Amino acid sequence: MNIKKENYVEIEKYYRMISYLIKQIPKDKTFTKFQQIYLGCYMFLGDFFAGRKNLETAEKFYHKGITIGKQLVENKDYIKENVNLLASYSKYINICKEMGKLKEVDKYIKEQLELINKIVEKTGKVYYLRQFICTYRDYLMNKQKFTNAEDFNFNIFTFIEQVAEKTTNIELFPELIRYFNIFGNYFFQQRNLTKAKNYFKKSIDFCWRLLDTEFTEETRYNLANIYWNLGQVLEQEGPNSESEAQECFRKQSDICEGLMEISKSENIQRLLSLGYERQGNIYFRHGNVNNALKFYEKALFLSEQLLQENNNYIYRCDLAVGYHQLGIVYLKIEKQEEAETCFKNSYLLLRDIFNETKSIEDYRNLTICYQDFGDLNRKKGEIEKSERFYRKHLNRRKKIFEKTNEIQDYQNLGLAYCLLACCREPYDQNLLEEALEIYTFLVTEYPLVGDFSYHLAVIKECMN
Repeated sequence: MNIKKENYVEIEKYYRMISYLIKQIPKDKTFTKFQQIYLGCYMFLGDFFAGRKNLETAEKFYHKGITIGKQLVENKDYIKENVNLLASYSKYINICKEMGKLKEVDKYIKEQLELINKIVEKTGKVYYLRQFICTYRDYLMNKQKFTNAEDFNFNIFTFIEQVAEKTTNIELFPELIRYFNIFGNYFFQQRNLTKAKNYFKKSIDFCWRLLDTEFTEETRYNLANIYWNLGQVLEQEGPNSESEAQECFRKQSDICEGLMEISKSENIQRLLSLGYERQGNIYFRHGNVNNALKFYEKALFLSEQLLQENNNYIYRCDLAVGYHQLGIVYLKIEKQEEAETCFKNSYLLLRDIFNETKSIEDYRNLTICYQDFGDLNRKKGEIEKSERFYRKHLNRRKKIFEKTNEIQDYQNLGLAYCLLACCREPYDQNLLEEALEIYTFLVTEYPLVGDFSYHLAVIKECMN
C-alpha cells in the first residue's frame, strides 16, 4: 500500500477513532471479535511505520498488539489466537533488535519460546518446531551464548528430546527423524561416538514407528541411510562393534534391494553400492576374502552402471574407490596383475578428478594410490620401488595435515610413518617414534575410537 507522507495524520485519526469505538463496546461475547479487529489495526499501523523507519512509533503499536493478543488468548485459547500472538511477538522483537533494545528482546523472546512450545504441543506442526529452533538460536545469540555451536546445539538437543518423549503425533516424526540424524552426524564429526550412536538409534526408532503407519518409499530410504550412518559409527568403535556394524550395513542393503524393485533411482543404487562396499570392508578385515571379493564386485558393478548413466564427479570417485578396494583383495589372494590393473584404474580416475578440482579432498584420495603402489611393489619383492612410493605417500600426507590440521589427516600421517618404517628390516625406529607420538595423542584424546588403540598396539609391537 502506497501512502503519502502527508496522509500520516489522517491515518492516525482513523486509528484513534477505531480505538475509541472499540473501547466503548461492552466486554461480552462479541467483544472478542472487535479485539481481533483492534489487533489487526495495531499490526497494520506497526507495519506502516516500520516500513517508513519510524521505529519508535512502530514499536508502540506492536507492543499494543502483544497486549491485545494476550487478552485474546486468555479469553479464547484457540490455535488461531495463539498464532496471531506469535506474529505480534515476532514483529515486536525484530523492531527491538533494530533499536538495540536487547533487554526487551531477551524478555519477549522468552515469552515467545513458551508460546511456540505450547503451539507445537497442541498442533504437532513441523513449521512451529522449526520456528522454535530459529527463535531459540536468536535468543542465545542475544544472550551472547553463541560464541560456538555447543550452547545452541545442547539446548536444541534437549528440546527435541523433550518433544520426542511426549509426542505421539506422527506428523512430527519425519522432523524428529531428520533432527536426530543431524545430531548424530554432528557428534560423529566431533568424534563423540557414544552420542552419535545414540542419536542415530533414536532416528531409526522413529523411522520404524513411522513405517508402522506410513510404509513410504521416502521413509524406507531415510531408514537405509541412517543405518549406513550408524554402521560407520560402529566401525569407528573398533573390532568389538564390527559385528553390529555389519548388521547395520546388511539391513541398509536389504532395504535398498527392496527399494530397487520399485525404483532404480540413482540415490538408491549409490546407497546400495556403499552398503556392499562397507560389508566387503568388514569381511576383508575378518579374513573372509571370498565374501569381501563378492561384495566389492557387486559394489563395483553398481558404480560402473551409475557412471554410464551419469558421468558426474561423485560416481567417478565411487568407481575409483571400488577399484582400490578390489585391488587390495586381489593383492591379498596373490593376483598381482589384477591388483595392478585395479590400482592403475583407480589412480587414473583420481588423477583426472584432482586435475579438475584441485581440492584437498581429491588430493587426499589421490594420495592413497601411492600407498597402493607401495603395497603392490612390496608384495612383488621390489623393496626400493615400494620405499619410493611409501615416501611419496608420507610427503603428501604431511602436506595434507599442514593444510587441514584435521584429526583424520593426523591419523593418516601416523599410518604413513608406519608403512615407510616397516618397508624393510630392520624397521626404522625414528619413523616408528613419529608414529608412536601421533597415535599416543589420538588414543589420549579419543579413547573410545578403537582403531586408534589397535594401531598404537601394533606400533609398540613393531618397536620391541
